[in-house]
Amino acid sequence: MAKGEGVISLSRGFSAIGTPATIAGLWNVNDETVSQITSNMYKFLLDEQSSGYALHLAKLAWLNTNQTADAMYLPYYWDSLILMGTNNPVLLQATTNKIYWYAAIGALMGVVLAFIYLRKQGKK
Repeated sequence: MAKGEGVISLSRGFSAIGTPATIAGLWNVNDETVSQITSNMYKFLLDEQSSGYALHLAKLAWLNTNQTADAMYLPYYWDSLILMGTNNPVLLQATTNKIYWYAAIGALMGVVLAFIYLRKQGKK
């Protein structure tokens, strides 16, 4: 609580240290719903959408997906997240670079083959 201002949110602290925007929940949220909305929001951010529009599109995607119960379409489930701060695009890059996967798999195979070779040498 701040005198004359009321409740100060955690987002205000991030804003004070220079974070341009945060996504905050207005109430306790359903974990599954928020994880899906957040995941979709990052997909839209990868398409170079502004952060507010990406959140908006993620909420629409949630509403346009078949849910297990009609109650899941109530605002309680999908409307708790809000953007606080600037509504600018966030430049993200996808992390799927196949050369790193191939290198990691090759290194793992090398370690396994070296282990097998050393075990066979130890039995002789």
